[in-house]
Formats: sequence, structure tokens, C-alpha cells
Amino acid sequence: MKDGAISAVCFADGTLRGSPGTADLAWWSVTKLALAAAALVLARAGRIDLDAAVEGAGGASLRALLGHRGRIANYSDLADYRADVARGGVPWPPKEMLARVAAMPRPAAWAYSNTCYYLVRRAIERAADAPIGRALDELVLSPLGIADARIASRPEEMAALALPAPDYDPAWVYHGCLVGPAASAARLVGGILAGPILSPEARAAMRTVSPVPDAGPPWVTAGYGLGLMTGRIGDGVRVGEPRVGGARVLAVEGHSGGGPGSGCAVYRFAELPGTPTVAVFAPDGACEARAVALAVEAAEAWSRRAGLRAPPGCE
Repeated sequence: MKDGAISAVCFADGTLRGSPGTADLAWWSVTKLALAAAALVLARAGRIDLDAAVEGAGGASLRALLGHRGRIANYSDLADYRADVARGGVPWPPKEMLARVAAMPRPAAWAYSNTCYYLVRRAIERAADAPIGRALDELVLSPLGIADARIASRPEEMAALALPAPDYDPAWVYHGCLVGPAASAARLVGGILAGPILSPEARAAMRTVSPVPDAGPPWVTAGYGLGLMTGRIGDGVRVGEPRVGGARVLAVEGHSGGGPGSGCAVYRFAELPGTPTVAVFAPDGACEARAVALAVEAAEAWSRRAGLRAPPGCE
């Protein structure tokens, strides 16, 4: 893609479009979807209870934490957090982070919170009896055939990314930050939403959403399930009305993310031919609208290859 963006498309039949390369990228909060999938796999095996109170979460259940309904403040909203990250500081010990969060005002019923997902991480580690990197590999990545993604653990890894985050310690992402190629990010999201690791009941639970207020462009409508961002997004041209002035507005499921040096958007487009899952990583972080445009382009290419006519709105 243009403007320094890196992308990949994975179709429902498993084929990849183009040659996205093997360079590592930070998946940032797309990791939340992997964490949610791991929790659901553990729940199906009877190793964790989604509705039991989570240790250290003030009575909130794992289900509530996964849906950002734990009423726990977001550590990344702290001015000191942003300042320390910007100057390349040493990450706070988790206990210190939690103490700082405890002093923040308690948020409303739904509020996006990275702190919730740190508590999710701890719950998964306890249930799996493994550090989060190994737990995600055993529960999610390996079952989906993904061998080239991992939880970053060293600043050197972040500095060596294709879209680098120099002088950044990944321990600042308290829930963990997966890194890997763009194609594997697309395979992860497509595999979680349509692959074999989750039962239909688990995916239905994942898709039970709370409305997200004031999501803003390019989102037209937005909701959050269990680790899943869902709704309708546009390609940035007069967002709000489908096909007005050339705009495309499509239903999506997946997750966005961002951090020093890059942002990302990895979404599955079930309405489009070939059901593409698109992963876009860009240095400016404006990825969702790019993902819509790339998904439409990929669907047109898939339709031509399959001898199909693209549906209205994708021509």
C-alpha cells in the first residue's frame, strides 16, 4: 500500500493475496482478541469460569473484563504513563500500575480499559499454568497453524520491527503485545472468527456486544463483544451514508490497535465475496478506512478469479 502502510489479505478458503512478506509488526490491541479466544478455549475445557469474580478485579467477572464492562480505569489514560512511555522510561511494576489505577475515578458501565485485559492475562496464566506467550501459543496460535507470532519481551524486538518503536519496552503493554507478519495477523482474526478453535456457542458469546458511544469516523456504528470490535466502518468518503459520493460502508469484525510508531486494523468482511480478512499496519495509525478500501479491492479480485460478479456496492 501507499504511505508506508503494510497489508495482507487472507480469504476464507485460506489463500493469501499478494506477497505481504515476513517482516514482524506490532499487533498492539489485536492481542486482545487472541486473549479472549484463549479464555473461551479454557472455558470450554472447564479450566476457567467466565462468570466467576476475577482475583484483583473488584468483583468483576472474566466475561465483564473481556467486554470492558469491569468498571476499571484505563492505565494508559494516566498522564504519567504517557509521559514515561514518551521518554523511553522503565515500565512500572504491575503492582504499582494497579495502585495508580485504583486512585483513578471509577468509569461508567462500559469503558475501554487496557487494565481489564491485564487482569484477563493474569487469569489466563493461572488457568493455563503458563506464561502468557506459551498459553497463547498452545491455546490459539498453534491450533490455527500460526508459528511466526509471539509475545514481545524486549525493547530490541520493538526497535527491529518493520514499523519500529525505538526506545519502547513492550512491558508497557501490560496485557502483552503480539508481534508477527501482517499475513499471520489476518489468519489469526479469520481463524478465531470462522476456524475450528471456538465452538458456535463461544463465537456467539464473543459477538454479544455493548454499544460503543462516540466511536467517531470512520465508524458509523460500533460495538464491543468479548475481545471483538464490531460494527460498520467506511472508507473515509462521506462516512455515514452507504455509497454516497463513492463511499463504501461495510460490516466488520476484528480489532484495531496502536502504539509508538504504528497503528493497525485487522478485520473480517463477511459481506464481501471470498470473505476477506484484511490486516493493515501504518505509521500514521489511520488504518480502518484503508482496510475497507483494501477489502473491496480484494473482493473484486477474488470475484474475477472465481468468475463471479461483485455484489452491488463492491463494483
